[in-house]
Amino acid sequence: MALLAVAALIAAAGCGGQTSTNGAMGDSAKAVPAGALAYVDVNTDRDSDAWQTLTSLGEKFPAYAEASKSFQRDLGRSSGTCDTNLSDLQDVLGADAGAAITSVDAAGGGTPNWVVYVASNDDGKVKDAVESCKDTVKAGSYDSYTLYSDGKDGHLAVGDNVLLLANSADNLHQSIDLLAGKGDSLADDAGFATAANEFPDGSVLNGYVDTQRIARLMCLAALAGAPQADAAQLRQSLKWLSTVKTLTFSVTPSDSGIHVSSSMTATSADDLPGPHRGGLSDRLPADTFAFLSASDLGDNLGPLLAAAETPVGGGPEAQLMRDVVALTNGDLLFYLRPGLPVSGALLLRPDDPARGMQTLSKLLRMNLSDAGLHAQGNRIPVAPGINVSWKRVGDVIVVSNDPAAGTVPDQTLADTQSYQDFLKAAGAPSDASVVLYVDVPAILGMAPTSVDANLKHLGGIAAWTSTEGTTVTSDLFVQVK
Repeated sequence: MALLAVAALIAAAGCGGQTSTNGAMGDSAKAVPAGALAYVDVNTDRDSDAWQTLTSLGEKFPAYAEASKSFQRDLGRSSGTCDTNLSDLQDVLGADAGAAITSVDAAGGGTPNWVVYVASNDDGKVKDAVESCKDTVKAGSYDSYTLYSDGKDGHLAVGDNVLLLANSADNLHQSIDLLAGKGDSLADDAGFATAANEFPDGSVLNGYVDTQRIARLMCLAALAGAPQADAAQLRQSLKWLSTVKTLTFSVTPSDSGIHVSSSMTATSADDLPGPHRGGLSDRLPADTFAFLSASDLGDNLGPLLAAAETPVGGGPEAQLMRDVVALTNGDLLFYLRPGLPVSGALLLRPDDPARGMQTLSKLLRMNLSDAGLHAQGNRIPVAPGINVSWKRVGDVIVVSNDPAAGTVPDQTLADTQSYQDFLKAAGAPSDASVVLYVDVPAILGMAPTSVDANLKHLGGIAAWTSTEGTTVTSDLFVQVK
């Protein structure tokens, strides 16, 4: 644990340190064996364009300066475990750091094997930091690396401008061999290489998950005998994982904000989840300042429905669950717009609107008494002059405090220039299905009191999905102004 603390301290020191030309984004994959289950790589090059952009975004917030001062003060404090403090290590961090779960030891009760890689600029300073830690001793050498151990489960190596940390001596030796070109590393893995080619330029963090290998591990766990209560959930997870080849994610700063992106590549286009239709977006009024859109949520309730079923047909609980699945399959939209009070609406478009209305009425009436409310027909008085009602507008079921909700407005949100400009700044493709939108400035503008100065630098927030070939990509964008 002391050695793990050293690795964490050295990585954290990069937040206030300098950088060198040693290493590059993704170099840590060369220390990870091919077939690793999961891998995360961090660009620690403070002089890179990505970090310069991220710093510029941070400096727009008043709290950034104070946070930086506080962090610098913390750098000079001793950890208590090691005599070396963070300020002594500011110049040590190189340009890349990474970590991976390489395998799972089934014989050891499912214990994960892992490795951590940190590029360094000064092996001598790293060794001094390691040797200043309590209970840390030299454990000989391997190749050109000096080895250390804490006598328990901490194994660390320093050499060739790299710090390596692993959960066992064998795993540590394996990573050293891989860096020397002995054996196949994750960087040589064809599946990883294909996924890594899709990582965006300028990212500060990238991640990779080999879902096929995880699925095989879960199969072994199932064969070993999972508890009966977990069997249905395990089967559902295995069914999904077996159709997914890889998952990747990344974090990328830009001049306009922060982008978080994840991609799922399926074994075939038929195995991709159905595209989000966004079929109710034409019901969004132009002044909508937040919405959440979805489709076919009922399909995800399958495990709950299976749990409610019984050999004799499931009884009332199972029937209600089937009704809820039917109600939530189809298009769903929740939005907010200005008003006194704020106007909100939930829109649902199930295959059978009449059945959906019956289900919704049953659910609402079941829960109203617990909230101390009483329905008057299809209307719930929540305050003097304020009512929430549920009704049908054509094939759409509407729950709202706005009588006009559910109708097609004269101008929709998608028609407004501000919304179009925001999506362009976010980098959303023209055919993207937007599932989340929040206009932070509009919300803050309704606040009757002063607003925190940091919040004023937030713009819009949006999430969307897009599909190409056998890959579906989900993106989240937070605008910084």
